Amino acid sequence: MADKKISALTAATTPLAGTEVLPIVQSGATVKVSIADVTAGRSVSASALTASTGNLTFSSTAQRITGDCSNATAANRLAVQTTTANSNTNFHIIPNGTGTAAGVNVETDSSLANGQVCQMVVIKDTEARVISTLRGTGAYVPLSLFAGGSARLTCGITGNITAAGVYAATVGATNRDVYVDDTGLLGYVSSVRASKTNISELSDTSWVYNLRPVSFNYRKRNADGAYTDEAEAPLEFGLIAEEVEAVNPELVFYDQTENGPELRGVSYSKLIVPLLAEVKALSARIAALESK
Repeated sequence: MADKKISALTAATTPLAGTEVLPIVQSGATVKVSIADVTAGRSVSASALTASTGNLTFSSTAQRITGDCSNATAANRLAVQTTTANSNTNFHIIPNGTGTAAGVNVETDSSLANGQVCQMVVIKDTEARVISTLRGTGAYVPLSLFAGGSARLTCGITGNITAAGVYAATVGATNRDVYVDDTGLLGYVSSVRASKTNISELSDTSWVYNLRPVSFNYRKRNADGAYTDEAEAPLEFGLIAEEVEAVNPELVFYDQTENGPELRGVSYSKLIVPLLAEVKALSARIAALESK
């Protein structure tokens, strides 16, 4: 074939298959090399790398995208950034490649506009783990897990947890009581002998007759959580914590505040066993009277 100028050559079919051969000069001799071997095993340096379509894929699981994340202002930090100012950035870490990142908006740049949200989301399979979240003014905002386009589980900045849909959900037959301890851990309370010490039978539960059962309506709360004068509709039955504290302080619970312990409520579950003891005592007295 006669020599041709590069400009006169027919355009190649792209993308290249990797098996095409190029001539190169190596150690003073002209040799051939396949396209796939031109950069094999070599670091590639570029001021910018753009993928118009598709994904940036590594053939080896040992390969990583790395950057200096120890300094948020460092020039060589690892960042994901959009070309449009103040827009959310979709940044997803999917460890095994089988997860879905649809609908997850993430900002990783610390210089966020007011109202913009910074998050780090790790997605494995279909599980999204939100590591942290920050609003543009520097204030932390609630973390939410979304399903079906709506927030289903939200953790507020004070640790309050909201699970939408739980209130209207019917559970199965294998239920147990759930408790929360003073660290925020949810779980059940064990009743086996091995979990208890100082076991003794109740000898006097007559104090239960000093408790005053009442009916009442809860007050509604405003947006700040403060009680209002407006009543909730359902009629409730229960006890007044201050009155119970005066009868038996073991039946009430407190919150630890900067001003010390503050009374919060009644542990109604602790009333079950004293009432059971009174039922047994009354049953014995009735049996004794009937036997005369």
